[in-house]
Amino acid sequence: NGYASNKIFMVLEGEEKVKMRYETGSGDNRRTVHKKQKEEIYKQIIDIFYFADGHVPAGQFSFPFSVQVPNWLPPSFMWKYHDSDEKYKAMIRYKIKAYIVDNHKKDKPIYGKRVLLVNPNPPPMAQAAEMVNKSEVKTCCCFGQ
Repeated sequence: NGYASNKIFMVLEGEEKVKMRYETGSGDNRRTVHKKQKEEIYKQIIDIFYFADGHVPAGQFSFPFSVQVPNWLPPSFMWKYHDSDEKYKAMIRYKIKAYIVDNHKKDKPIYGKRVLLVNPNPPPMAQAAEMVNKSEVKTCCCFGQ
C-alpha cells in the first residue's frame, strides 16, 4: 500500500547543553542548586528525495546523500564531572533526522535519527620543502663487467 507523502527530507541539528548540580550554603541554609541550559547552534533542512505521485510505495529503499558541514562548527564534545556535592555535564552534540511526512497530516511523521560525530578540522598542512640530494653512481655491482 505505502504512505501518502511527496518527499523525504532530513534535518541536521547541533546543540550545546550544560547541566549542573551543586550545593551552596551551610548548616540549615544548605541547599542544592540545579541549572541547565540548551542552545541550538546549527540547523539545516535538506530535501533528499521527491515522490512525483505523492506516494511512497511499500518496500525497502536506500537514498544515498552527502552533506558538507560548515568549517566554523565546533566539534562534537562531552565532559562530565561528579563528586558527592557537585555534578556537571557539558556537551556539543549533532543529530541527523530523516523524515517522511504524511501529505494529509493525519498520521505522525515516520522518522529515524542518528547521532553524528563532527570531528575537529585537521591542522593546515605545512608546505613540503623540496629536498634535493644528488650523488653520482660510480660502480654498479649487479652486472657482469
